[in-house]
Amino acid sequence: MNIQKLTLGYVQTNTYFIDSPSGLIVIDPCIATPQDYDAVCEMVQDKPIVAILLTHGHFDHIAGVDHLMQENTILYISDKDKDYLVNPQLNGSWMIQENLMINATPTIINSNKIEVDSFTFKVIETPGHTHGSVAFLLDKHCFIGDFIMDGSIGRTDLEGGSSLEMRNSLITFKKRFENKKISLYPGHGSISQFSDELKHNPYLSKR
Repeated sequence: MNIQKLTLGYVQTNTYFIDSPSGLIVIDPCIATPQDYDAVCEMVQDKPIVAILLTHGHFDHIAGVDHLMQENTILYISDKDKDYLVNPQLNGSWMIQENLMINATPTIINSNKIEVDSFTFKVIETPGHTHGSVAFLLDKHCFIGDFIMDGSIGRTDLEGGSSLEMRNSLITFKKRFENKKISLYPGHGSISQFSDELKHNPYLSKR
């Protein structure tokens, strides 16, 4: 499986590109500058964008959506975060003095899996960073958004965040995956192994 990462935007957000039989699957596209746009175009080239998957609705994870949408592209987001796409107060773009509103119409995630081409992504609810935060598990690759990061977790003090929801999500995720080998692909920072996070991440090792 070919997975590539670009780190883009004002807050160094990770955008992931997965080769599929029909083109590319993109997770959390961030395009904030002309340099970001050029880097993404070089990555995409002339490949069709089959689907865009959003782990949550903050501006740095959705800013590239309209740039990448094509006629047959399907945009997926949780129902609880769909309003972030059109509300700068919710998506946080007001903090960088922009009013980001996505024009593309999303497909709401309404089950625990998404099938794209020959791939099946398991959808894991991870509320805490936002109410509608989700992770996408593809085989042993977990695209985790701003839920768990290398040695840390996502902040809970933004619109829609909840420290209680985050705590419960961490407990649930740990119980589900503590005996499984999975790689975590976070929204910021380095890719890591969940087994390493259990040992060294203070937000997980104490739970």
